[in-house]
Amino acid sequence: AEFSGRCLDASSKVITCTLTWTFEGTVVTGSVVRHKFNKANNQVVNLVASDSSGLRISKDLLVKVTLKSAAINLAKKNTDFALDLSKPVDFDKVFIGTELPKSFVITNNGNSKLDISSVVIEGSFRTNLTALSIAAGESKEFDVWFVPTQSQDYPGALAISSNDKSQPKLIMPLFGKG
Repeated sequence: AEFSGRCLDASSKVITCTLTWTFEGTVVTGSVVRHKFNKANNQVVNLVASDSSGLRISKDLLVKVTLKSAAINLAKKNTDFALDLSKPVDFDKVFIGTELPKSFVITNNGNSKLDISSVVIEGSFRTNLTALSIAAGESKEFDVWFVPTQSQDYPGALAISSNDKSQPKLIMPLFGKG
């Protein structure tokens, strides 16, 4: 974040002064300063203005800090609801030798770019989702196909690794019957 300040006299004329800023225990002097906050939420920034006559004024400023981060969200296509990842996506019964696709949307609900670095799918499933970047607020559609080769139950999973700090590895459980 960038902060700037100046000192004014009673008639609003700019006067020479020294500005000292305190951010999260770090002290910086200058009329224009930068600070990278380490945590979100409301932060108190202390500003002290002092002039050559010894006049010193201290003011606490409340600053709302929102850290930049990516936030991954998975949903079925044409829905606004996030998938419940505690339950597998059920492809139900599919004839052996055929395949059934299901469409999904991956959305970046964060305020910085989402980088998907790895996509791994397990079981008798395949996907067209690959490593990619998604801008803040944007979405990408992808499909998962169930391709059974025998008459049996098929558990599986789609694992997506990204730079989302709260869930760097998202696992979507999958299930189908051949």
